[in-house]
Amino acid sequence: MIDTMERKNDTAAVIRKAYDSIRGLEPIATNKVNHLVNGLFIDSCLDSAQAQHMNSFIYHYDGSSDDSIISISDVFCQKLWIVCSVAAKICVEGGFIDYNKSFNVITTQEYKALNEATRNSLVEYLHCKRTTLDTNLHNTSESLIKDLREINEQNIRQKNLISDTSDWILYYSTIMVLYHEYSHILNNDPKEAPFTTLINNEIRADRDAYRWLVKFENNIISTIAALCLQASTLLTSKVLYGIDHPSTDNRVRYILEEIPIHEDKTLELIVRDLLETLVLFWAKQNGKEQTFAELGSCPEIKTMIDYLKTQREIQENL
Repeated sequence: MIDTMERKNDTAAVIRKAYDSIRGLEPIATNKVNHLVNGLFIDSCLDSAQAQHMNSFIYHYDGSSDDSIISISDVFCQKLWIVCSVAAKICVEGGFIDYNKSFNVITTQEYKALNEATRNSLVEYLHCKRTTLDTNLHNTSESLIKDLREINEQNIRQKNLISDTSDWILYYSTIMVLYHEYSHILNNDPKEAPFTTLINNEIRADRDAYRWLVKFENNIISTIAALCLQASTLLTSKVLYGIDHPSTDNRVRYILEEIPIHEDKTLELIVRDLLETLVLFWAKQNGKEQTFAELGSCPEIKTMIDYLKTQREIQENL
């Protein structure tokens, strides 16, 4: 059963589709998870101010398996969609995504890396979305979600292609979100435990979620979706360290350890361009643009993750 509190927006529709796609599959269709009769709750009450920590949005209630439920906020998923839309813009601009003759979204297996002007326009796009979020901290309305979904493209075909691709990426990201919570349920993870235990459980749940995601669908888009999820806090939070979740740099690092990006040059280029865009946005938002510039042009993926680690350690020592 899906309880949506009558939420009818496009983001809620993607959540429903993700849930319906995996609820009858392994490893979910086993043991107590098979008896999640309450299924999924799309929570319309969690507002934008709660977007600073992932666990404010995704959790399961304690109790017997029959009472368990996974709750996910469509407002949170709309924030995630913004990151997915950046990935979509990158893929479309680079020629990796297009429509076929039937207007279905397809991959072309070709990709041209971003130029500086396009990257800067994407950073500005993120800045505009972040400004909208900051001025609607306690807004949970359908209109906010509609505003956040607006894509600044004059070309209607291009706009529709980016929108459709964004939903495609969000679909996989949401599946990973759900798989993450199923991992917690399957492993009887406590909500309260020593810090190290909590962090290790989160890392295991993320790794489980990614492995189950690529077992469900293994392609470049599902891989990009995983990175969008792991790096989404670069949009929503200034803080890089975690309280009861891993730090942003570690979340990105250990999920990329699961991805054989060096075996696929196209995937590696897209991941690098996406990560550079998100990290540059974070740096500009937090007065760190000069420190990021010191990495040089086209910094490597490892270099940018190490940069996030350094900035996180600076924050922790303040």
